[in-house]
Amino acid sequence: MKLKLIILSSICISVMGCQSSQKLQEKNTLKSSELPAGYIKWMETKSATMYMAKPETDYYQGNTDLIQINVVTSLKEENDLKGIKFNSIKATHIYDCRKTNKYTERPIGFFANKYATGKPTIPYPDVSSRWEIAAENNFNAIFWQKLCELKNGSQKTSDDFVNNLNQRAPIKLNDWLTLIGAQKAEGIIHISYRADDMPKADFHRKLNSEIKEKQLNKICDIFENGLGLSKPKAVVLEYYNGNSLESTIEINDQKCQSIVQ
Repeated sequence: MKLKLIILSSICISVMGCQSSQKLQEKNTLKSSELPAGYIKWMETKSATMYMAKPETDYYQGNTDLIQINVVTSLKEENDLKGIKFNSIKATHIYDCRKTNKYTERPIGFFANKYATGKPTIPYPDVSSRWEIAAENNFNAIFWQKLCELKNGSQKTSDDFVNNLNQRAPIKLNDWLTLIGAQKAEGIIHISYRADDMPKADFHRKLNSEIKEKQLNKICDIFENGLGLSKPKAVVLEYYNGNSLESTIEINDQKCQSIVQ
């Protein structure tokens, strides 16, 4: 699961001191278009500006019960640690939706640039993080509530997607290929397609020239932009030639990141 700017904004509004993109533009401060992709301004103090930033994946280590966001502290004045200068700090905040307000923080490191992008100048040692329970009204408690509510409330989105496909199936895509059904199991959506029995070489030629790229782009768009926090671990496209499974394509977060901008 990625976290969309609209999701970050909805959390942002709930946290004291957070400024929306619209307010930023009204105040002629830094516009959202000037921020790195996936960044939302959270709050500003005399010494730093803080941002919420979308991580590479919504879920920590692929566990859909553990939602994560990055928090970036951009310093207004350059600082140094043991003689090494830095301008920003990044940490990952992880929220366990199985227990109210349970969270942990994993520092990433200190960065030379002000948005903590790329590799840290000073990486934080890889140490175990301790799980804690945030006090009510603490910003981590608010983050837990908003992120886990969004996850649980949107879970039916992927179920509805599968149910909708099954209600409409069979769906004829062209004169030789038909979507015959879908199912969701263990966080993975499987979509099955069937072609009329044809020579194997013809099947693969048609699949490669007419279907694969279009389907990859279409499913990635749904995967990245249409399912929100209910995004599955993967979408598997299964192509049958008659009753024989001839080709399987797995679409996941990493594959789609290079396709959907």
